Amino acid sequence: MLQFRIAHDDSSGVYDFGANENNRYIAYPELVETLVAYLRREVQRLEQIRDEAILGPRVMGVHLSVNSPSASLLSTMSKPLRATVNCDMGEGFSLFTMGDDEGLMKTIHLANIACGFHASDFSVMNKTVLLAKVNHVLVGAHPSLPDLQGFGRREMAIEPDELASCFVYQVGALDGFLKRHGLPLNHIKPHGAIYGQTARNLDLARAVVGVANIFTGRGARPDTGVAFMGLAGTAHQHAAEELGVPFIAGSISFPCMPVAADITHSE
Repeated sequence: MLQFRIAHDDSSGVYDFGANENNRYIAYPELVETLVAYLRREVQRLEQIRDEAILGPRVMGVHLSVNSPSASLLSTMSKPLRATVNCDMGEGFSLFTMGDDEGLMKTIHLANIACGFHASDFSVMNKTVLLAKVNHVLVGAHPSLPDLQGFGRREMAIEPDELASCFVYQVGALDGFLKRHGLPLNHIKPHGAIYGQTARNLDLARAVVGVANIFTGRGARPDTGVAFMGLAGTAHQHAAEELGVPFIAGSISFPCMPVAADITHSE
């Protein structure tokens, strides 16, 4: 049985929520009950994918994974959790800016940089790569469907070969700027509508995941090549395993729910 504690520090006025043997419920009992039920569902879901999903991102050439059983995640909730933060960056265009890239770059580990088809241009791309270099942030390509007007959020009927060419075109552009500034390409993460389309369709997933191998240097070990960031347990991960591409489970926030901050979500 899962037990939770909400403790209050009278000196600081801070509430702390965590798992503990000494169960103490204070205030909002309905909220606590709802949270307990939700976490139980999450434990079941995590147990189903823990043996096949790599939940951690690659840092300094090493792909990190959750080694302990997923149920133990809850038992350590009262302790600090380490996380690697990835963020979509460089999504301005011409004289227009989108977000505080300079400020955000100081707080993240992985940057997914737009490649021109939903946002960005050569100047924005160059500036964003430089920001990543200054802040020691690993860089990934963030290609999309060709949809500047819709910010890449509108689905498109597209064949796998055509989609692969679309991604090679965009990743190649970013890779040029990375080479210019002496940085490696760390990963590829699809943007917007094509992220969902490729998660559902294995043929499309193979097309975009395969692009990672094109930009992996010859002789590279499977665990050190260009990775693919996608949604665990979907066609993204299946295609990555099939093609021998390192996989990073992306768009995840505790407790492991896919979330994008600029999209309206429903359960």
